[in-house]
Amino acid sequence: MKVKTHEEQILWHLQRYGSITDAKARNYYHTNRCSEYIRRLREKGHNIVTEWETTKDAFGRKVKYGVYVLCR
Repeated sequence: MKVKTHEEQILWHLQRYGSITDAKARNYYHTNRCSEYIRRLREKGHNIVTEWETTKDAFGRKVKYGVYVLCR
């Protein structure tokens, strides 16, 4: 599949791997707008849910981040 837009790249990643985070979208596809592309994909009928995970930052504080998961 030839991928052209960031939105198509995000969809391709979800279809291939099942989930994506903002950090992965930034690292792999050089975009800071992952949540916007997820919103657009949802509007187009893709069933994508957000699961929240918790980790610690460099200072030991708890932080939450969303994992976008494609439901099949």
